Amino acid sequence: MYWQAVLREVLNKNSKEPFLFTNLKQENENVVRKKTCVVENRKIYKLGGEYGDLYLTRREAECTFRVIQGKTVAVIATELTLSPRTVEFYLKNAKSKLRCRTKAQLIEKILQSNFLTAANF
Repeated sequence: MYWQAVLREVLNKNSKEPFLFTNLKQENENVVRKKTCVVENRKIYKLGGEYGDLYLTRREAECTFRVIQGKTVAVIATELTLSPRTVEFYLKNAKSKLRCRTKAQLIEKILQSNFLTAANF
């Protein structure tokens, strides 16, 4: 359904309707406003403290929370009905945001932040 809407926007690029999915007309204020609302309605998990405005998405937060509990990638994947590779992807994104190289560094930084107070899994 999403891709059909994107395709429809691309095929009708000369129409007067605002673009919601593609960046073809970024100068249109309505498009920017709608994109901002979509982002604001998403649940994010701010790390706070010394990490300022850094945040994790819902899936990144769920995977990170379970890693802190000592669960393996395979167990997390089963619990969240995801593939292990997808769980690794979310953990890689979380490590990248916090500039960590290992899961141990990720756990250490998460424990130093306000993440656990914001997480409600």
